[in-house]
Amino acid sequence: MTQVVRLIVLFEDLKVELNSLALDRNLVTDECGSHFRQMYFLRRAFATLDEMQQAFHKLNKLAPIKAIRRQFHPEQEARWDKTVKFFSANQKFLSSQSGKSRASVRP
Repeated sequence: MTQVVRLIVLFEDLKVELNSLALDRNLVTDECGSHFRQMYFLRRAFATLDEMQQAFHKLNKLAPIKAIRRQFHPEQEARWDKTVKFFSANQKFLSSQSGKSRASVRP
């Protein structure tokens, strides 16, 4: 259940981050300016996606989740597989963009 709750919280975080990226550039919300605010929320969105990748990976390995997945409708199973494959295929990119592996980030 920990990973399920983690995904729920992370999804809400991602919505806040993406909505903040979409704010009007002319809106003054702080002393840092819109460019810095957008860079902050972009970096946070990547970090959140990286955390989501980790949670999906852990969930996918758990026996109780495997049992639940056997009860999925074929469409649900296909969406689950597509999601896990997406995060797995993009793991290195998400980690590099979230700042976890600074050495792999190109200038």
